[in-house]
Amino acid sequence: MKKPLRILHLEDDKNDALLVRSTLEDAGLKCRITLVDSKPAFLKSITSGEIDLILADYKLPSFSGQSALKIAREQHADVPFVFVSGSMGEDLAVESIKTGATDYVMKTNLKRLVPSVERAIREVEQRKARELAEASLRESEGQFRSLSEQSPNMIFINSNGRIVYANSQCLAVTGYTLKELYSSRFNFMKLIAPEHHELIKKSFATHLKGKESPQVQYTLVTKRRARKEVILSTKLIRHGAEQAILGIVTDVSEIKQAESQVRRALEWQQSIFEGSRDAVFISDAQSRFVAVNNAACELTGYPREELLWMHIPDLHEESDREAYNKFHRRIMAGETILSEAKIRRKDGTKVEAEFNNTRIVVDGKSYMHTSARDITERNRAQEALRLFRQLIDHSNDGVQVVDPHTLKLIDVNQRCCVDLGYSREELLHMGVGDIDKSITSQRLKHIAEVLAQSKSLTIETTHTRKDGSTYPVEVNLNNVQLEKNYIVCVVRDITERKLALQTLERSEEQLRKAQSIAHLGHWEIDLERRIIRGSDEARRIYGDKKGLIYCNSEKETLADADALVIVTEWKQFRSPDFDELGCRLRDKVIFDGRNMYEPALVKSSGLEYYSIGR
Repeated sequence: MKKPLRILHLEDDKNDALLVRSTLEDAGLKCRITLVDSKPAFLKSITSGEIDLILADYKLPSFSGQSALKIAREQHADVPFVFVSGSMGEDLAVESIKTGATDYVMKTNLKRLVPSVERAIREVEQRKARELAEASLRESEGQFRSLSEQSPNMIFINSNGRIVYANSQCLAVTGYTLKELYSSRFNFMKLIAPEHHELIKKSFATHLKGKESPQVQYTLVTKRRARKEVILSTKLIRHGAEQAILGIVTDVSEIKQAESQVRRALEWQQSIFEGSRDAVFISDAQSRFVAVNNAACELTGYPREELLWMHIPDLHEESDREAYNKFHRRIMAGETILSEAKIRRKDGTKVEAEFNNTRIVVDGKSYMHTSARDITERNRAQEALRLFRQLIDHSNDGVQVVDPHTLKLIDVNQRCCVDLGYSREELLHMGVGDIDKSITSQRLKHIAEVLAQSKSLTIETTHTRKDGSTYPVEVNLNNVQLEKNYIVCVVRDITERKLALQTLERSEEQLRKAQSIAHLGHWEIDLERRIIRGSDEARRIYGDKKGLIYCNSEKETLADADALVIVTEWKQFRSPDFDELGCRLRDKVIFDGRNMYEPALVKSSGLEYYSIGR
């Protein structure tokens, strides 16, 4: 079983230390971390136990990372030293590398921590491998060969530009034989891509000057011209009586390919992430934002740099935080939750937002993915619609919205439900013909023609209730054009009006009887045609005279008439059958002095219509 990595961590912020530990453990690194925050504690730890790695903040209240680096290089020169800081600038980072630091990682970019630690440990192992190789060479060439043959890396010795030793891995990777590699005519640079020739020459020249040369990454070219990405570690050694270069080559082609695939995937995901019109927030288990897109910055009014130092509750009112904490526990347990709440923007204004929250897992670590959108305008529209609906439902008249093609009821208000005795759900499964039995195809055709011309029409008809009873109504129809055509009907119960008319008729009948008893009569004079129409009693009194015509009904009145002239609201002609009027009138003309009729409806029956004063 692989031993835990022994780490000495110099850090005064416990939260940052916990985040570093979590990052390493989430990557599968087994660690035994000693946390110190002062110089005495650092000195005690560095001298009392074995250490594989040192992590250090750059600035501490009573101690500095640079001082710690100096102590570490004096006492443990071979232990990797990595700065993990939030305040270290680029210049200081470069300077620290020059003075002996292995690497530096910004606290705001901890995704680099694990690769940095792995590289530092790998370099130590490679250095130990080199040291082992050197020791083996000093002890015996045979022992060295035995060890190098077991290595998964390519190991070679180059003396004066010639390969004088190559292990079996060199043969397997390059495709050359030992005879070819050891030949005096073999050009070592054939193994190196042309674009990296100068890099390798410079590395070798540095060694020949007696100096250490850092690792170099280059492209190795095989005998079959295949290209492989490799890392070369070199050491100046003695080979016989001459100086030579010991090289250890690690094939990282698969690693590089995987890194490239991951990078492309990340770029693709980043494009989707930033291209989303919804605000996207990624937060950790402590509710701290670890990633946000541009839309999130626009929604909250905060720049990305500020948001990434904030927590989710920072955007909410204190009164909402208890509910958020409950939601957060459920979401991190794997539940997807849709919610609505107000966000407090940087300028203090509040935005109504809709949230879609779910848990995601990245590298074994759980995060909360939240997509949010501004629903302020939507809520205003819904409130306006709710208010409009209340006004319609409290109207004294029924309101129906009808599909002009199917004559199905699309919507009705509460008044319609009360008048007809149906529930709203029942009415929305019915058509106009279910409540108005007088609707015929011919009548529908007339109505459609009128609405096409005048956009509105008023008719009287009869509606049938759920219990089978009927009642008279006046319907005002309007053609409304939205995304498509609708017919909006305003329906008024005219039962009381009809009762009033019936009362009037009874009064007129009683008047006739009273006149008959009292031997009184009355007449109506048509001044246009000089025709006098009298009551029964007037007829009895006056008898038959020239120019005076007595009729028993409105139909008889229209017989052989050239035109109908309305000068009073004669009850028999308030709701006539215009088709029948057209058949009885000789010249098919109506002069309406009371404006009782809808012009388009009259004209649709083939009648000439003159509305006096309209």
